[in-house]
Amino acid sequence: EILGPSSRALLHARLPSFPAGGPNEAGGGDGAGGGALGRWLELTTTPKSRYPHACIGPLVLGSVSREPLQIRGPRSEYYGTLVLVRPGCWQAQRNKRAVLTLSLLPPPSGAASSGGAAPGQGSALSGLRVGAASAAGSGLAIGAVATVALGGVDGQALEVKVAPGIDALLTLLCALAVLLMAPEQIRRGPSVEHAVCC
Repeated sequence: EILGPSSRALLHARLPSFPAGGPNEAGGGDGAGGGALGRWLELTTTPKSRYPHACIGPLVLGSVSREPLQIRGPRSEYYGTLVLVRPGCWQAQRNKRAVLTLSLLPPPSGAASSGGAAPGQGSALSGLRVGAASAAGSGLAIGAVATVALGGVDGQALEVKVAPGIDALLTLLCALAVLLMAPEQIRRGPSVEHAVCC
């Protein structure tokens, strides 16, 4: 489940072997679609929705892909790719231009999180810094993704914070893909049961 600020379920994530529509729909003749080994992360409105809002893949869980991952929108339309540009840094690209950058944050030196970090400032727990390309060529901080302790519940959540006007769905999709490929690089436990958006 992906929860909003009021703890109400907004989206659901699932990992089928093929994106919606089957293996041929994502193929595109480039050899990187449904025929490739791996799973597809899909974000849907309900757990049983037939068609996702967005998907990314193919993912090999626990293994960072050296090949670009396909990002697809509604009706499995091709959007772009998620590319590993250097260790610990991924870019979502559309038409070969970076639209979003996710970089690992260093492990924290202190203990508990205040949970109130502003977008772009990270969190007291390690996670991902989210950036966007700027006209000057440097990354502009637009959000943060971090694991946080769940109040009153055993476990933790993945918290996604983005600046107004930023594509939260793309940020969430890419952050979850990175977490599934490299869970040991996002500290604080082996699994995430909920993601909190915006």
